[in-house]
Amino acid sequence: MKTSTKLVHPTPELSERVVAICEYPQWCVKDGTHTCVPDDIEPVRKYALVILKSDLTDDGAFWDALLYRDGVAILEVSNDGDGGPNKYFPSVGNRANWDEYADTLKADAQKAFPRDKYELEDVLMGYLDMIANAV
Repeated sequence: MKTSTKLVHPTPELSERVVAICEYPQWCVKDGTHTCVPDDIEPVRKYALVILKSDLTDDGAFWDALLYRDGVAILEVSNDGDGGPNKYFPSVGNRANWDEYADTLKADAQKAFPRDKYELEDVLMGYLDMIANAV
């Protein structure tokens, strides 16, 4: 994970690149299918994750990011690097729409990753981070 500044939106080509550069396929392949990329890219094409800062910990990487939808920062996302789930907060200027953004994100993640059953938002953030680093 590296700090990024530009918006990188999902495309089929970037998904193919993520599969090609996967360092740990044993974690990302289930029943012969790569699970780190969405089954349906359309619901998530409008999203981009911009990493503001990151660093390594003893248990992984901690990071802070902004999640964009249609070019607008909608949520702040962070991970403490301790193996736990991501944390989601309303972005500055969009606090009134927090519930709507969180609900839409969850619904879009479910459509994109229908075979996954847990922490779908986190699965989507992992994918968005990988495509941002694939360019």
